[in-house]
Amino acid sequence: MHHTHRIVMSLLVAAWILGAAPVPAEESTGETEGPVTAAAVTSSEVLKHLEAWRNETARTQLEAVAKNARDDAWTTAWNVLQAQERSLDAAKQGLRAQAKANPKDPAPPFFLGEILSWEKEREAAQAEWTKARDRAREAVKANGKDAGALYVFGLAQLRLDKMGDAINKFKRAKSNGFTPVLCDYQIGVAQSFQQNWTAAIETFDAVLEADDTFAHAYYYRGRAHKKNDRTDLMVKDLKRFLPLAPDAREATAAVALIQGAGG
Repeated sequence: MHHTHRIVMSLLVAAWILGAAPVPAEESTGETEGPVTAAAVTSSEVLKHLEAWRNETARTQLEAVAKNARDDAWTTAWNVLQAQERSLDAAKQGLRAQAKANPKDPAPPFFLGEILSWEKEREAAQAEWTKARDRAREAVKANGKDAGALYVFGLAQLRLDKMGDAINKFKRAKSNGFTPVLCDYQIGVAQSFQQNWTAAIETFDAVLEADDTFAHAYYYRGRAHKKNDRTDLMVKDLKRFLPLAPDAREATAAVALIQGAGG
Protein backbone atom coordinates (compact mmCIF):
# COMPACT_ATOMS: atom_id res chain seq x y z
CA MET A 1 0.00 0.00 0.00
CA HIS A 2 1.30 3.46 -0.87
CA HIS A 3 2.47 5.24 2.30
CA THR A 4 0.28 8.32 1.76
CA HIS A 5 -2.75 6.10 1.33
CA ARG A 6 -1.81 4.15 4.46
CA ILE A 7 -1.79 7.35 6.55
CA VAL A 8 -5.29 8.21 5.37
CA MET A 9 -6.47 4.70 6.09
CA SER A 10 -4.85 4.67 9.53
CA LEU A 11 -7.00 7.64 10.42
CA LEU A 12 -10.06 5.45 10.77
CA VAL A 13 -9.88 6.16 14.44
CA ALA A 14 -11.01 8.92 16.63
CA ALA A 15 -9.33 11.26 18.86
CA TRP A 16 -11.71 10.86 21.91
CA ILE A 17 -10.93 13.55 23.24
CA LEU A 18 -14.87 13.46 25.27
CA GLY A 19 -28.46 8.66 32.20
CA ALA A 20 -30.53 11.52 30.82
CA ALA A 21 -33.58 11.16 28.64
CA PRO A 22 -32.88 8.99 25.57
CA VAL A 23 -32.72 10.51 22.10
CA PRO A 24 -36.20 10.23 20.53
CA ALA A 25 -36.45 7.31 18.13
CA GLU A 26 -37.66 9.47 15.25
CA GLU A 27 -34.50 11.58 15.26
CA SER A 28 -31.67 10.82 12.85
CA THR A 29 -28.92 8.58 14.19
CA GLY A 30 -26.32 9.97 11.82
CA GLU A 31 -25.39 6.37 10.92
CA THR A 32 -25.42 4.61 7.57
CA GLU A 33 -27.18 1.34 6.81
CA GLY A 34 -26.49 -1.43 4.33
CA PRO A 35 -24.04 -4.31 4.00
CA VAL A 36 -20.68 -3.84 5.68
CA THR A 37 -17.75 -4.32 3.34
CA ALA A 38 -13.98 -4.01 3.62
CA ALA A 39 -14.25 -0.75 1.68
CA ALA A 40 -16.62 0.65 4.32
CA VAL A 41 -14.06 0.01 7.04
CA THR A 42 -11.28 1.65 5.07
CA SER A 43 -13.37 4.80 4.70
CA SER A 44 -14.18 7.69 6.97
CA GLU A 45 -17.28 5.97 8.36
CA VAL A 46 -15.48 4.06 11.13
CA LEU A 47 -13.52 7.19 12.01
CA LYS A 48 -16.72 9.18 12.23
CA HIS A 49 -18.43 6.59 14.42
CA LEU A 50 -15.51 6.43 16.84
CA GLU A 51 -15.04 10.20 17.03
CA ALA A 52 -18.79 10.61 17.62
CA TRP A 53 -18.62 7.98 20.40
CA ARG A 54 -20.69 5.42 18.49
CA ASN A 55 -18.43 2.64 19.72
CA GLU A 56 -20.91 -0.20 19.24
CA THR A 57 -21.41 0.71 15.60
CA ALA A 58 -17.66 0.93 15.05
CA ARG A 59 -17.13 -2.46 16.71
CA THR A 60 -19.86 -4.05 14.58
CA GLN A 61 -18.27 -2.76 11.38
CA LEU A 62 -14.77 -3.80 12.40
CA GLU A 63 -15.80 -7.28 13.51
CA ALA A 64 -17.86 -7.83 10.35
CA VAL A 65 -14.85 -7.51 8.08
CA ALA A 66 -12.02 -8.62 10.38
CA LYS A 67 -11.11 -11.64 8.25
CA ASN A 68 -10.90 -9.62 5.03
CA ALA A 69 -9.59 -6.23 6.11
CA ARG A 70 -7.31 -6.82 9.06
CA ASP A 71 -4.55 -4.52 7.85
CA ASP A 72 -2.74 -1.58 9.47
CA ALA A 73 -5.86 0.55 9.25
CA TRP A 74 -8.04 -2.10 10.87
CA THR A 75 -5.49 -2.61 13.65
CA THR A 76 -5.26 1.11 14.41
CA ALA A 77 -9.03 1.39 14.55
CA TRP A 78 -9.26 -1.66 16.80
CA ASN A 79 -6.63 -0.32 19.19
CA VAL A 80 -8.44 2.98 19.57
CA LEU A 81 -11.77 1.23 20.04
CA GLN A 82 -10.16 -0.77 22.86
CA ALA A 83 -8.95 2.46 24.43
CA GLN A 84 -12.39 4.04 24.26
CA GLU A 85 -13.79 0.91 25.89
CA ARG A 86 -11.14 1.31 28.65
CA SER A 87 -8.88 -1.60 27.70
CA LEU A 88 -5.97 0.80 27.94
CA ASP A 89 -3.06 -1.59 28.39
CA ALA A 90 -4.01 -3.65 25.34
CA ALA A 91 -4.48 -0.50 23.29
CA LYS A 92 -1.11 0.92 24.32
CA GLN A 93 0.66 -2.32 23.51
CA GLY A 94 -0.94 -2.44 20.08
CA LEU A 95 -0.21 1.18 19.24
CA ARG A 96 3.41 0.90 20.35
CA ALA A 97 3.86 -2.12 18.09
CA GLN A 98 2.30 -0.23 15.19
CA ALA A 99 4.43 2.85 15.77
CA LYS A 100 7.56 0.69 15.64
CA ALA A 101 6.46 -1.30 12.59
CA ASN A 102 5.37 1.80 10.63
CA PRO A 103 7.91 4.51 11.51
CA LYS A 104 6.48 7.04 9.06
CA ASP A 105 2.82 6.77 10.12
CA PRO A 106 1.83 9.59 12.53
CA ALA A 107 -1.45 8.07 13.70
CA PRO A 108 -0.21 5.41 16.20
CA PRO A 109 1.98 7.78 18.26
CA PHE A 110 -0.77 10.39 18.31
CA PHE A 111 -3.34 8.01 19.77
CA LEU A 112 -0.78 6.52 22.13
CA GLY A 113 -0.27 10.06 23.41
CA GLU A 114 -3.99 10.35 24.01
CA ILE A 115 -4.02 7.30 26.26
CA LEU A 116 -0.95 8.45 28.17
CA SER A 117 -2.64 11.81 28.72
CA TRP A 118 -5.68 10.03 30.18
CA GLU A 119 -3.31 8.29 32.57
CA LYS A 120 -1.79 11.63 33.66
CA GLU A 121 1.53 10.77 31.98
CA ARG A 122 1.78 14.27 30.56
CA GLU A 123 5.46 14.28 29.65
CA ALA A 124 5.23 10.93 27.90
CA ALA A 125 2.09 12.07 26.08
CA GLN A 126 3.84 15.22 24.87
CA ALA A 127 6.68 13.11 23.51
CA GLU A 128 4.28 10.94 21.50
CA TRP A 129 2.35 13.93 20.17
CA THR A 130 5.63 15.54 19.15
CA LYS A 131 6.60 12.34 17.35
CA ALA A 132 3.23 12.32 15.58
CA ARG A 133 3.66 15.97 14.57
CA ASP A 134 7.13 15.33 13.16
CA ARG A 135 5.98 12.30 11.18
CA ALA A 136 3.00 14.21 9.81
CA ARG A 137 5.20 17.17 8.88
CA GLU A 138 7.47 14.91 6.83
CA ALA A 139 4.50 13.37 5.06
CA VAL A 140 3.10 16.82 4.21
CA LYS A 141 6.52 17.91 2.93
CA ALA A 142 6.44 14.93 0.59
CA ASN A 143 2.86 15.61 -0.50
CA GLY A 144 1.18 18.88 0.47
CA LYS A 145 -2.22 17.50 -0.49
CA ASP A 146 -2.04 14.44 1.76
CA ALA A 147 -5.35 14.99 3.57
CA GLY A 148 -4.75 12.26 6.16
CA ALA A 149 -1.34 13.60 7.11
CA LEU A 150 -2.72 17.14 7.31
CA TYR A 151 -5.50 15.95 9.62
CA VAL A 152 -3.19 14.16 12.07
CA PHE A 153 -0.80 17.14 11.84
CA GLY A 154 -3.69 19.26 13.06
CA LEU A 155 -4.53 16.81 15.84
CA ALA A 156 -0.95 16.87 17.10
CA GLN A 157 -0.73 20.66 16.98
CA LEU A 158 -4.02 20.86 18.88
CA ARG A 159 -2.54 18.78 21.69
CA LEU A 160 0.71 20.77 21.59
CA ASP A 161 -1.24 24.01 22.11
CA LYS A 162 -0.62 25.38 18.60
CA MET A 163 -4.25 26.25 17.97
CA GLY A 164 -3.84 28.58 15.02
CA ASP A 165 -1.71 26.12 13.09
CA ALA A 166 -4.06 23.27 14.05
CA ILE A 167 -7.00 25.15 12.52
CA ASN A 168 -4.96 25.82 9.39
CA LYS A 169 -4.13 22.13 9.03
CA PHE A 170 -7.75 21.04 9.52
CA LYS A 171 -8.89 23.52 6.87
CA ARG A 172 -6.26 22.22 4.46
CA ALA A 173 -7.25 18.63 5.22
CA LYS A 174 -10.87 19.48 4.52
CA SER A 175 -10.06 21.27 1.27
CA ASN A 176 -8.10 18.21 0.15
CA GLY A 177 -10.98 15.83 0.74
CA PHE A 178 -10.84 14.74 4.39
CA THR A 179 -14.26 14.21 5.99
CA PRO A 180 -15.74 17.71 6.52
CA VAL A 181 -17.64 16.96 9.74
CA LEU A 182 -14.46 15.68 11.41
CA CYS A 183 -12.38 18.66 10.32
CA ASP A 184 -15.09 21.08 11.45
CA TYR A 185 -15.39 19.37 14.82
CA GLN A 186 -11.66 19.69 15.47
CA ILE A 187 -11.74 23.33 14.34
CA GLY A 188 -14.51 23.95 16.87
CA VAL A 189 -12.43 22.35 19.63
CA ALA A 190 -9.46 24.55 18.73
CA GLN A 191 -11.66 27.66 18.70
CA SER A 192 -12.87 26.71 22.17
CA PHE A 193 -9.30 26.50 23.45
CA GLN A 194 -8.73 29.92 21.87
CA GLN A 195 -11.74 31.13 23.90
CA ASN A 196 -13.39 32.19 20.65
CA TRP A 197 -16.74 31.05 21.99
CA THR A 198 -19.09 32.48 19.37
CA ALA A 199 -17.05 31.08 16.50
CA ALA A 200 -16.87 27.70 18.25
CA ILE A 201 -20.65 27.62 18.70
CA GLU A 202 -21.18 28.38 15.02
CA THR A 203 -18.74 25.64 14.04
CA PHE A 204 -20.40 23.07 16.29
CA ASP A 205 -23.77 24.14 14.89
CA ALA A 206 -22.52 23.07 11.46
CA VAL A 207 -21.17 19.78 12.81
CA LEU A 208 -24.47 18.91 14.46
CA GLU A 209 -26.46 19.92 11.40
CA ALA A 210 -24.41 17.37 9.45
CA ASP A 211 -24.45 14.68 12.17
CA ASP A 212 -26.94 15.16 15.00
CA THR A 213 -25.58 12.37 17.20
CA PHE A 214 -21.99 13.62 17.30
CA ALA A 215 -21.79 13.42 21.08
CA HIS A 216 -18.82 15.62 21.93
CA ALA A 217 -19.98 18.42 19.66
CA TYR A 218 -22.86 18.85 22.13
CA TYR A 219 -20.44 18.78 25.04
CA TYR A 220 -18.08 21.43 23.69
CA ARG A 221 -20.91 23.59 22.35
CA GLY A 222 -22.50 23.44 25.78
CA ARG A 223 -19.26 24.59 27.42
CA ALA A 224 -19.05 27.44 24.92
CA HIS A 225 -22.65 28.47 25.71
CA LYS A 226 -21.72 28.62 29.39
CA LYS A 227 -18.87 31.00 28.59
CA ASN A 228 -21.32 33.13 26.62
CA ASP A 229 -23.60 33.31 29.70
CA ARG A 230 -26.25 31.06 28.16
CA THR A 231 -26.56 28.50 30.93
CA ASP A 232 -29.94 27.41 29.60
CA LEU A 233 -28.41 26.37 26.29
CA MET A 234 -25.49 24.73 28.09
CA VAL A 235 -27.86 22.53 30.08
CA LYS A 236 -29.79 21.61 26.94
CA ASP A 237 -26.64 20.57 25.10
CA LEU A 238 -25.17 18.61 28.01
CA LYS A 239 -28.44 16.73 28.43
CA ARG A 240 -28.14 15.72 24.78
CA PHE A 241 -24.51 14.71 25.29
CA LEU A 242 -25.02 12.40 28.27
CA PRO A 243 -27.30 9.75 26.71
CA LEU A 244 -25.07 9.66 23.63
CA ALA A 245 -21.83 9.17 25.61
CA PRO A 246 -22.68 8.14 29.19
CA ASP A 247 -19.31 6.41 29.61
CA ALA A 248 -17.17 9.16 28.08
CA ARG A 249 -14.54 10.77 30.26
CA GLU A 250 -16.39 14.09 30.15
CA ALA A 251 -19.67 12.65 31.47
CA THR A 252 -18.84 13.36 35.12
CA ALA A 253 -18.05 17.00 34.33
CA ALA A 254 -21.27 17.30 32.32
CA VAL A 255 -23.36 16.03 35.24
CA ALA A 256 -21.65 18.45 37.63
CA LEU A 257 -22.27 21.39 35.30
CA ILE A 258 -25.94 20.53 34.95
CA GLN A 259 -26.37 20.15 38.68
CA GLY A 260 -24.51 23.38 39.32
CA ALA A 261 -26.88 25.17 36.97
CA GLY A 262 -29.90 23.77 38.80
CA GLY A 263 -30.79 21.62 35.83
